[in-house]
Amino acid sequence: MKNPALPIRIGVITALETVLPDTPIRDTEAGPDDALPYVLLSTQTDTPDSTKTSFGTQSTLLIQVVGKKTLTVNRGPVDTILDTIMQKLIPQRSSD
Repeated sequence: MKNPALPIRIGVITALETVLPDTPIRDTEAGPDDALPYVLLSTQTDTPDSTKTSFGTQSTLLIQVVGKKTLTVNRGPVDTILDTIMQKLIPQRSSD
């Protein structure tokens, strides 16, 4: 079975770039000149989830929104970015 880690990361980055065009989105570490806030895809784990009749993997990906590199931060821009990420990656079904 193929390792899903890279395709998942590419898919997440591609999806986020479409809804956050002015926010740097980085894989694993940010560059020294990246403007704040930025999105960082850090820890990813993949756990086999196969049975006798199917093959699968459970994957988790930690997505961090970095707003400031000190202890104090204005949560407004960070919360807005988090809301955009949640709406794009975990869409809610309408109640219609």
